[in-house]
Amino acid sequence: MNKYPALCIKYLMAFALLCMSANPNAGEASQQLEASYWFHQDSAQDLTPAPDNSYAPFTLTKDAKGYQIRLLKKLADWSHQHTNGLTFKVEPNAFNQQHSALQISFFINAELTETPTNSQLKIWYQEKFAPLNLADFDDDQAHLLMTFWTQRDANQGRWRNDYLLSIAPSKWGKPLSFELPLASFICSYELNYQRTIASDQTACPTKSWQELTLVNETRNQNVLRNLNSVAFENQAIAEHYRALQLSQLQLSIISSQAKD
Repeated sequence: MNKYPALCIKYLMAFALLCMSANPNAGEASQQLEASYWFHQDSAQDLTPAPDNSYAPFTLTKDAKGYQIRLLKKLADWSHQHTNGLTFKVEPNAFNQQHSALQISFFINAELTETPTNSQLKIWYQEKFAPLNLADFDDDQAHLLMTFWTQRDANQGRWRNDYLLSIAPSKWGKPLSFELPLASFICSYELNYQRTIASDQTACPTKSWQELTLVNETRNQNVLRNLNSVAFENQAIAEHYRALQLSQLQLSIISSQAKD
């Protein structure tokens, strides 16, 4: 009797069990995302140009553990308010709104991450922006905005899908991982920098997402000029920045095989 067919069946069964244990969500597919980097040089003109500038480097690097980047966000002016950021190309047909998630993991370097304190905001801006309550403008958490985008339409508008991830300082310096269901993102249509929230979030054009962007944000996604644009017309306003240092950054889209 030939023992090899039985042996082959045994190994095939063992391999199947191994695959099931390695991937408990057997009905899922994962799309690893690759980053490209953008930087607005004019947005950084208020930074000290010295080689030891504490906000540098602006470049994106990558090693076996993921990407490293320091993201900057202006606090005062809205012109190129995101000094730099990351863009990830996505395959729109690889996921759907109800049964997909964005998986993101990273490490925040506390020594290179800067968020404004209430006392700093008062020193920098209270006189120029009175009577604004600057304590309501921002906080000491790290805020990472993730946005899926469609291509622009004939009116130069486009759909966007946002999730603002906020991380308290107590969690900085530790490996972090989040699985964010796509259904928990906020879908809106943007035209001329104005957003209109979709009345039916399930009708969001999920199959049309072309890219995902990551930027550093304030708590309310505004700059001070959004709250008082007149102040910028009448006086010179010094610029200050939020800085968010990320390392071991990895992103992927997880899509289940379930149907809507």
